[in-house]
Amino acid sequence: APPIWSTTGLSLGTCVLFNMLSTAYMAHTNAVRAYRELANPKDAPFVATCAFGLSAILYGTVMLAGYLTFGSIAKGLVLANFHPNDIWAFLTKVATLISIISSHPLLFTSLRDSFLSLSGLRDKTISSFSTFATVSISLLALTIALSALVPDAGFIVAINGASVGAMLIFLPCLIYLKVAPLNSLSKFESTLLKALFAFGSFVAVFGTVITCLEAFTDLLA
Repeated sequence: APPIWSTTGLSLGTCVLFNMLSTAYMAHTNAVRAYRELANPKDAPFVATCAFGLSAILYGTVMLAGYLTFGSIAKGLVLANFHPNDIWAFLTKVATLISIISSHPLLFTSLRDSFLSLSGLRDKTISSFSTFATVSISLLALTIALSALVPDAGFIVAINGASVGAMLIFLPCLIYLKVAPLNSLSKFESTLLKALFAFGSFVAVFGTVITCLEAFTDLLA
């Protein structure tokens, strides 16, 4: 039977897609590092707009192509829909592997920096390479082990976007409200920031619940 697809059909399962989209912008954890490396910091808005704009176009193009090809039977990892002996699908998987290996250091750096800061080991790693190497290898081994144990990449992307992604994107709104100089924000700006934080909190809770229901139950079938 031909795949079923629609441009207007919405359901609770659509929330899973929203959760996945949240992960597209989680690389902003490296924003401070990228800002410091700019030759001219005044170019930051232009660079950020180009980077996020290009990411949106690429994500949207690939997502739309996968959905129009397989419709409602599309899997979380769209390459899993292709026949194992499909040479083009195999080459695409190789390209995906190269992409993941190349981009992993960017996200891993943020993970390691956050862990060192929270654990109080940052000063020790500066004076001791062995401590730095031990922490790096241990975190890398942990992430590899988790990726090998969990077969459904779609679930991981969705739950990550729903819980961690939503808070990473919207929590800074609350932080900015706390650190902004007194009377520096208009009433509209303050209300907007609070509304965005409330929306992010709702998405984090509701999206996580919906993702788990779709993965482990038949309630959304």
